[in-house]
Amino acid sequence: MKNRINYKIGSIFIASIIFFCFQNCNSYNNNENIDSLKNQKGEFKYEWIPDKKDDFQIDYQEYGDRKLYPHLIKYIIEGKIKNNTCNIYKKAKLTLILLFELENGKMLSGDDVNYSKMFGGCNDFTIWSNWKPSEETIISDLHSCSFSTEYIDYPIKRAIIQCRIELVDQINGTNETIINSQNDVTDKWQGIVSKVKKDAKGIHK
Repeated sequence: MKNRINYKIGSIFIASIIFFCFQNCNSYNNNENIDSLKNQKGEFKYEWIPDKKDDFQIDYQEYGDRKLYPHLIKYIIEGKIKNNTCNIYKKAKLTLILLFELENGKMLSGDDVNYSKMFGGCNDFTIWSNWKPSEETIISDLHSCSFSTEYIDYPIKRAIIQCRIELVDQINGTNETIINSQNDVTDKWQGIVSKVKKDAKGIHK
């Protein structure tokens, strides 16, 4: 009987060790993508420095009697980006991707809601000159695809803005696209929803 109890205790102890190791491995894997975006100093390799704009923006359209009606929405960013690597990049192209997570778990991307596709879609920003180490570049009018204000009625649980950057390195012969940052902007989305509803209500008074 005593041996059986010792066996059970030993089994529980071993299982606990295995579970602890498994949890540590999972934690490491979850942070692996974040760590890969940092240099040896712990700085982000491509450091984004927000400046004037980092929010949703409404585009208005004339509606009867020269009143402006909320028509389209987009996410716009202005600021700087710094090269914290030792690489010189021939080209660096930044793209903003807006993602909506619905209450039912379905994800809508910019391609799903893109109103401006026929007009060229999103407004990317490209650094064409050699982007040198420690160099800061001013980013102006980088915005996501525009989409109709009708999406304010959708059951959106979360809004996420993702910045992707395509890096062309001729010296090392590489061309890769990475997700440079990803931020939850749900609070800002809720704010713009309230503003659109308020502006639209004012038109129909």
